[in-house]
Amino acid sequence: MAPKYIDPDDQGIHPLRHELENDDWDRLDHFMDTGQGEVTTDELEAYNDWLFDELAGRLQTHLGVCIEQ
Repeated sequence: MAPKYIDPDDQGIHPLRHELENDDWDRLDHFMDTGQGEVTTDELEAYNDWLFDELAGRLQTHLGVCIEQ
C-alpha cells in the first residue's frame, strides 16, 4: 500500500481552527482558565488539537521518524 500524503496546514488540523477568530480563542482560554462561559464541543476539540500541536512542537527534540517492521 502506498503512503498517503496530506497537507499538514489544511488536512492535519481540526477544520474549525481555520474559522476561529482571536476573540474566540480568547473566550476559549478564559473558559479553560475559569470553567465559566459557553463553548461547544467542536470548539473544545479544536482547542485540544491546537494545544497538542503547541506542546508537541515545544517538546519535540528531533524530527519524527516512522519505522515499519
